[in-house]
Amino acid sequence: MEGDSHKRLVDCLSLLGVSTLIKFLGHDQAERLQSLGLQLSSKTIAEFMVSAAGVEVFRDRELRLHLIQSLDPKALLSFFSEDPAVLGDAVVRFNKFNWGCNQSSRKFLALFELPGELLDKPQIDNSSSVDLSIENPLHRYQNWLRKKVVKELIFGTDKRFLLHMPTGSGKTRTSLESLIDYVRCLEDTNSTFVWFAHSEELCEQAAEAFEQLWSRRGSEDAQLIKLWGGKKLPALNDNGPIFVVTSFQTAYQYLHTADDQRFSLFSRIRATCSVLIVDEAHQSTAPTYQAAIELFANKNSKIIGLTATPGRHHVGQSGEETDDLAEFYCCNKITIVGDQGEELKNPIEFLTNRGILSITERYQLNSHESFDLSPSEIQHISNQLDIPSSLLETIGKNAARTNLVATQVRKIVNEENASIIVFAPSKDNANELASLLIFSGIEARSVTGESTAIARREAILAFRQGTVSVLVNFGVLTTGFDSPNIDAVIVARPTTSVVLYSQMIGRGLRGPAMGGTKRCKVIDVIDNIKNMPKADAAFTFFDTYYS
Repeated sequence: MEGDSHKRLVDCLSLLGVSTLIKFLGHDQAERLQSLGLQLSSKTIAEFMVSAAGVEVFRDRELRLHLIQSLDPKALLSFFSEDPAVLGDAVVRFNKFNWGCNQSSRKFLALFELPGELLDKPQIDNSSSVDLSIENPLHRYQNWLRKKVVKELIFGTDKRFLLHMPTGSGKTRTSLESLIDYVRCLEDTNSTFVWFAHSEELCEQAAEAFEQLWSRRGSEDAQLIKLWGGKKLPALNDNGPIFVVTSFQTAYQYLHTADDQRFSLFSRIRATCSVLIVDEAHQSTAPTYQAAIELFANKNSKIIGLTATPGRHHVGQSGEETDDLAEFYCCNKITIVGDQGEELKNPIEFLTNRGILSITERYQLNSHESFDLSPSEIQHISNQLDIPSSLLETIGKNAARTNLVATQVRKIVNEENASIIVFAPSKDNANELASLLIFSGIEARSVTGESTAIARREAILAFRQGTVSVLVNFGVLTTGFDSPNIDAVIVARPTTSVVLYSQMIGRGLRGPAMGGTKRCKVIDVIDNIKNMPKADAAFTFFDTYYS
């Protein structure tokens, strides 16, 4: 018996006085208490009796009777609602009950303003097994990948490897959980851990995710450094792990800095860098990106690349660039496995069946438009195997095609109240499409590379909140954009790049198990994709380069 309930029981029992309490305590026990140097007051004796028996002290019927009779007669008359002449008999009749978890015992406690909950006995769990659950656990496939990444960091002989997961399957969460587990295994945690991303949105996502996870999973105090977008240079802690989130643009600026403070900062980060994680790792071998990686990674740093598309070449093109990327990551790729850690023939089908990814409903929108190519555009397609910007602008200026896309968007929004993202072929076309939709009563926004950071954030937030139904964009939402409420993706931007195409359709593939939609329409404008693998085939398109 603890706290207020214990005190109230002692006060109740003290009403009886010393001589009466000794009668129920026993003279031998009273003498032993005296021999211990305790003064036998009513409070002392009551304290001893309650400590020994708790509320069970009222099991003695005679003691209960004495307590009832000690109360003010007016209080008893009010409680029993009896004639004063027969009050004594009413008290005796009432007190004949057996003590226990019953209505009479609760009524007795109420007489002394004691809570009936004192009679509630705690349930004793006699089971020999207890199932323990954790808050917001990883999915099984993510947990297997976590184990594989930690094992590779601790025991792997390669300094670099790729973690290959489809867009929407939780690359950020899985890799950060792995990194935190690895840090917890280190004997000396006075190291730096760097996260590279190529946009401010991706940097913000990573920093926010790490802050939340470390507060629950971390083993000691740590420092999180947000090093992007012109943020003020911080002072680094001397003890404990330091996590640095930075953008490639910021890192590249540091390469050419004449500022001593900046040089000192990245020199210290590089010297103590234990693990460097590269988001959207398929860009790692581009000259500026590779230079930025080498700026922060020392000879002992482990490098983890994250990507949904571990390649760089287009359909029909030589795989030389993908060979370079695979070699950069030691041809070592960790990819999606099943619930028991088994290899999967079709990872996309596996994730779709579990609701991780949306069920893709594929449609084509035939523009019936043809475009004349100039000799230089023909040569560009022959050499680069992708659509030149001049042709993209020509396609974007085609009014019939633009109206066809706008009509399709209006139809889906009006009939299904859907949230749609449209990938336009040019900046001007993105603005025109958004204007057409707005004039027809559809809440739409245009987001391009020329949009200010504030305008881009406001448009994305409005889309996520559902106040804007359509985001039309050119060149900025293929990565670093996460909105689980996408019902349809319209690919009106021609490309033969498996990487770019996978990134575009991947924006809408977050399934219900990841907070997204059960189904997602993917609508290709028919003049758009040629020889492009299906969504599930695109994920494994580059696998042979890592065998």
